[in-house]
Amino acid sequence: MTKPPRRTRAASASGLNVVETYGENFIDGYHLEAIASPTGSSGLHLIGWDENSVNILPELKWQGQIYRPPDRGPNLLRSTRLPVGTGPVLKAAELHSKICNEFLKRTGLSVDDADRITGGCQSSWFADILPTVPSLWISGEDAYLGMQVLRLATCFCRRPLLLGSVNRGGWNFIADFRPTLLIFDDGESREVKAALRTSSFRGLMSLDARGISNFCASKVVFSLSSAVDSRLIESAVQVNLDLAAPKANLLSDFELNRLSAEFQPLLLAYRIANWPSVLESEFDVPEFTFPSRAIASALGDCVGGDRDLQTRYVSLMRWQDDAARAARSVSPESCLTEVLLGVVHLGPTAENFQPECLAVRDIAKSLNTHLRERGGIKQYSPEEVGWMLKRLCIPKVPRDKTGVKIALGKETRCRVHALARRFDVPLTGARGECPECAGSALGVGV
Repeated sequence: MTKPPRRTRAASASGLNVVETYGENFIDGYHLEAIASPTGSSGLHLIGWDENSVNILPELKWQGQIYRPPDRGPNLLRSTRLPVGTGPVLKAAELHSKICNEFLKRTGLSVDDADRITGGCQSSWFADILPTVPSLWISGEDAYLGMQVLRLATCFCRRPLLLGSVNRGGWNFIADFRPTLLIFDDGESREVKAALRTSSFRGLMSLDARGISNFCASKVVFSLSSAVDSRLIESAVQVNLDLAAPKANLLSDFELNRLSAEFQPLLLAYRIANWPSVLESEFDVPEFTFPSRAIASALGDCVGGDRDLQTRYVSLMRWQDDAARAARSVSPESCLTEVLLGVVHLGPTAENFQPECLAVRDIAKSLNTHLRERGGIKQYSPEEVGWMLKRLCIPKVPRDKTGVKIALGKETRCRVHALARRFDVPLTGARGECPECAGSALGVGV
């Protein structure tokens, strides 16, 4: 069995350890990034920088070790795009406009969708420091247009890999490279979809037969399927190509290589110049709900403090946040939380209040009534509601001959209010009398 490439150490002729790397961020402020060889050879070089200088190096001796790019240049360069050096440093708005114009004139996208895709491409250059990595989920019925968009996006993403399929067992082969994954179609297994979701959040580990890996990466996925797991796309910037006007000619490899040669150095220079501001950015969109808030905040982090671009990204994400709120308002869990919130607001809130009980069958009746008022069709049995209450961690009391009941004590009140914040249910009832609504109680974490 072929072993996956890994970060290796060996001894050099000088006796120093040799570390193979595609990039490093040292704690003293020095950085390394793998680039294509500027000499025209098939190997890789490193570009190193700090606040004072930028240098292209075949290797770096640093703190008792030698850092070199892995000796897998030919295969890597055939499957990805890397800059050969840096270009002039452009302001965020100027670089965004140049990339957006390429999508507009070559794919027929709307201005809004071109802006969304451009923001996703630019943010990929900071995927190694963003707490939440924005991804793009592009859907449509025109596979030809979808392929056009993916191929064009490879010119602007950091370390792009255009893939026709993804096998989770193969992720360790590219984990060290930290690429931007550009995936055509979404016919992967449930396990791979879970991996695509979790790879947007830094610090989450993946465990399989090969070991533990921490694979956090930008992704651009084009999907032909309309039946997509909403949990997969809600943590991505969403684009629909069905209203786009497709261009007639497929982009040639020559044209893509020319665009890559022009834009990859510009984007690397942008990364070098804006690294400190992205790392220290505190941009936030507190009026959005998770995960829209995390995505919009990350996009805004990557624009070097440009207020106009930050405002533009918030505007582009607002419909997505509104759609997520609307979907949650008719979800059974959200409606059940509203029912429970009304119930706990009817009882006393004194510290010495002894818990009372409420039958699950009565909760089921109230939930079904609430859903009908919202236009819902499905009705839930007491058994289904009981399992729903269990998933939401609502405290129950021992079952008796009258059936299953929940306790209506302080623990339940705190839990229900925590769920209300999770599902964005307005805390409007008994605000003057309820300490949880007033924010004086910490509640139970979700």
